[in-house]
Amino acid sequence: MQTQRHSDSSRLADDTQSLGDAVPVERRHGDGAGWAIQRTVSGLIQRSRKTLMASSPSCTRNLTWSDRVRRWTSPLACVALFAASLFCPTTASAQPDYGDGAAYDYESDVDFSLPFDDHSGSVSAVPEPEDHGVGGYGVKGRAGHIVGDTVGRNDSITYFDMSPYAFFDDTMLFGEGRLFIANNGRVGGSAGLGLRRFFSEKNLIGGASFWYDRDDSRGPTFEQLGLSTEMLSEWLDWRTNIYFQIGQDLAITRERVENGTEMFVGQNIAFQRRTFAANTMQGMDMMFTVPVPGELPQRNNLELSAGWYMFEAPDYPIEDVYGWKLRLDGDILDRLSHMFVEYTSDATFKNNIIFGVDVNYWHTLESRPRLGRSQYNRMASWVRRNRTVTVTETSFLQAPELAINPVTGQPYLVYHVRNRPDGAL
Repeated sequence: MQTQRHSDSSRLADDTQSLGDAVPVERRHGDGAGWAIQRTVSGLIQRSRKTLMASSPSCTRNLTWSDRVRRWTSPLACVALFAASLFCPTTASAQPDYGDGAAYDYESDVDFSLPFDDHSGSVSAVPEPEDHGVGGYGVKGRAGHIVGDTVGRNDSITYFDMSPYAFFDDTMLFGEGRLFIANNGRVGGSAGLGLRRFFSEKNLIGGASFWYDRDDSRGPTFEQLGLSTEMLSEWLDWRTNIYFQIGQDLAITRERVENGTEMFVGQNIAFQRRTFAANTMQGMDMMFTVPVPGELPQRNNLELSAGWYMFEAPDYPIEDVYGWKLRLDGDILDRLSHMFVEYTSDATFKNNIIFGVDVNYWHTLESRPRLGRSQYNRMASWVRRNRTVTVTETSFLQAPELAINPVTGQPYLVYHVRNRPDGAL
């Protein structure tokens, strides 16, 4: 019986030795992390062999459960680590063996570099990122002029914009301040805060921004809040703007004496005034934009847009405004200057054409082609929305009033005299 026990122990040691000899410990080209795990496996097998020899049947009469667990820990760990080494991803693929012992080098888009101040001798693989031309943080700006009347505005304006921005991977945060001066010398402006996100799997950009607008261009001050949403893709852009009226919604802008309303009322003179009032309107607009294909149009970022708009003054007897618009945009001198022409048509503001041009400062933001490329670069584009509060002007005749003598503060007194040839009164 004792001889049988020693024979079993010898076979167990021989089997363990064979298992240890079967595990490769020589590193091959490109094995990486798998080679390190296999070397660890080899060490564990050596230790497990000693453990199994020590725990042969001649020494296992009084083993506790904890001893049995420790007994199987090393063998099970060897199996687990060896299996992991078979599926462990390597840091580089081994070069094919053509049987002639020659080494072949191939070009790679992976940049192998040693980490800074790392003296361990390890090598890291860092893929070179695509250059989108935008990123980091900074401030962009522009100045321009828009000629002509349009929906809710009856004067040309000159504008100045400034927008700080910051990129965080696929997200861009930005603020924007706008100031405009109308040809009549009155001013207005906007302040906005927004976010854009690039969705690489769809190659499109989604964005939203919130705005506060103040408009003094008509004399009275009008205010509104705004929400702008956008989806920018390679072949189609979709933009929506919603405008919410706040503050006063009606103000008297001017008055005049209406010609032809003068009359005698007894011994006094009466007349009527026409009063002009400005009503703010809330509503929304939507625009769909497509690029114009072709080498020359794409060099100048030519875009064609079509859309519609709707505005209302719910607290006043004013007809709702429904209209449509067309727009053409383009850049020259590598986005140094942007130009557009826009046509609008509705029953209230009639048909209007405006033309705009501006000069841009892009800081370190560079332009990239739109078609056939990633849309990430377009994260830095400007938000398109109305610059002024939409207002419609109405007028009405006041009730007749008496003409007042400014000297006496009393109504003018008129004596009517009628002369008759017979002398009768």
